Amino acid sequence: MIYFFIVTSKYILESSSFELFFKFVELPNFDVASDAFSTFKDLLTKHGTVVAEYLTAHYDEFFDLYEKLLTSSNYVTRRQSLKLLSEFLLEPPSSHIMKRYILEVRYLKVLMTLLKDSSKNIQIAAFHIFKVLESSSPSLFL
Repeated sequence: MIYFFIVTSKYILESSSFELFFKFVELPNFDVASDAFSTFKDLLTKHGTVVAEYLTAHYDEFFDLYEKLLTSSNYVTRRQSLKLLSEFLLEPPSSHIMKRYILEVRYLKVLMTLLKDSSKNIQIAAFHIFKVLESSSPSLFL
C-alpha cells in the first residue's frame, strides 16, 4: 500500500498538472485553496526521497514558482509557504537541495524581505528558515 502512495506522489510531481497547485493555493475560495495547500504539503513532505529526486530534476522551475508563493499578497499563502519551505528543506534526503537554495542570492533576498514583513508571524517563520540556513552553512554569512 505504501508503494502505491510513493508511485502516486511521484506521478503527480512529474505531471504537468503539478504546476496547477501553485495556482490553486492562491484561489480566492478559502476551502479550495486550503484543500489544495494540504495536498501540496503532503506531496512535498510525505516521501522525502521522491521529493528530493523531483527537486533535483526540476529545481529552477519549482523554486521560480515557489518564490511567487513566498511573495504573494495573500498572508495565509505567504505564511503557509514559509512553514512548508522549512519542512521540506530540512528533510535529510533534501540536504543537497537546501545547500543549493542557500547559495541562491535571490532566495536569500526574498527571506530578508520577509524578515521585514508587517506580520510578526511571517517575520518569525522567515527568521526560523534564516537561522536554519545560517547554521547549515555559517561560512556564507560571515
